[in-house]
Amino acid sequence: MLEVTVSPVTGADTSLMGAACLFTDKTEATLIEKQLQLRGEMSSEMALALRTSLVTISGYAQQLAQNRDPDVAQQLATDIAHEAAHLDRKIGGFLAEAKVATAAGNKL
Repeated sequence: MLEVTVSPVTGADTSLMGAACLFTDKTEATLIEKQLQLRGEMSSEMALALRTSLVTISGYAQQLAQNRDPDVAQQLATDIAHEAAHLDRKIGGFLAEAKVATAAGNKL
């Protein structure tokens, strides 16, 4: 990504003598901007996933607290454990992706 700035060069009598061109390499800045945007999107997705899982776990826990049937209680406890494991995998994947992205960013 190159940025080009062109300015006229005029003489003492204000006649146009030529142009001065400045080329600025914006490649690295553009890549960093894209990485930050991607990380923001990933963070938003992770926040939504966390919130969804926490609401699910909270709902199961409320049902468990109100339930007296041991079979239903066992199923709710299993559901809570599965949702917690799902959440753990999600967070682990997010952290692994962030680590790879950071390593790739350090190579720039």
